[in-house]
Amino acid sequence: MPNLSRDTLNGLLPDGPSKNKLLDLAEANTDPYLLANRILAVTDPTERASRLGILAQGWSNSESSAEWARQNLSGADKTAFYSQVGYNLAEQNPQAALQVLAELKGTDAYASTFGLMIRGLAQVNDQGQQAARKLGAEGTAILYTTHYLEEAETLCSRIGIIDHGKLLAEGTLSELQKRLGGDQLFVLEGNLQQANPDDWPGFRERFRIIQKSDHQLVVSAQNSRHPSECLRDLRELPVRVENVTLKRPSLNDVFLQLTGRELRE
Repeated sequence: MPNLSRDTLNGLLPDGPSKNKLLDLAEANTDPYLLANRILAVTDPTERASRLGILAQGWSNSESSAEWARQNLSGADKTAFYSQVGYNLAEQNPQAALQVLAELKGTDAYASTFGLMIRGLAQVNDQGQQAARKLGAEGTAILYTTHYLEEAETLCSRIGIIDHGKLLAEGTLSELQKRLGGDQLFVLEGNLQQANPDDWPGFRERFRIIQKSDHQLVVSAQNSRHPSECLRDLRELPVRVENVTLKRPSLNDVFLQLTGRELRE
């Protein structure tokens, strides 16, 4: 196919509503500048914008295509072209992709192009995260969805936790951590298979259970109690505890408290 001219392909392909689009896609891949000049001569703005989008899809070198658009297009034509370039350009040249986003800011195509570019940047090491930080610092509001809680902790100023389609909690990381009863969690380790905290006198009044397994119990203090007081109470539990440690609550701990399970489950 790359060695076939547009006229040859025109004779091979059956007539139909998609024929011209297929011809444009093929020519965009083999001789994009020739097709680009032909499209610029189209007088109907709707047809021109549509064909510019096809040109952008078929142009194999996204960096060259973006530079051509920058020098030759403006207004709605430029917006239509850029909105199709996003993903491939982000993979090929992250900095060029961010430059395109800056040019699109304030246009109707910004949101859709941003989504495509972020997905493309995500394929290049941590470029997606870097782009999100940069754009966020510039005042762009970003709705960032992820299954990786560590990403949400580091990237998001506000976090919403959704489980089975229901929004369970929303707030800053600090606000979500406070749902656990403070900024410290106590992790008890030992043989806890037969342990039942409900049988321990006064335990539920003093501690909130975040997670329990056969060998670990994670709790937070009820009310504002000093850590030393909590540690003393935990050492006096009627169960053999091998180790007690303190840790700062993570977003995963909040998810556990809200859903009763690990995200990966």
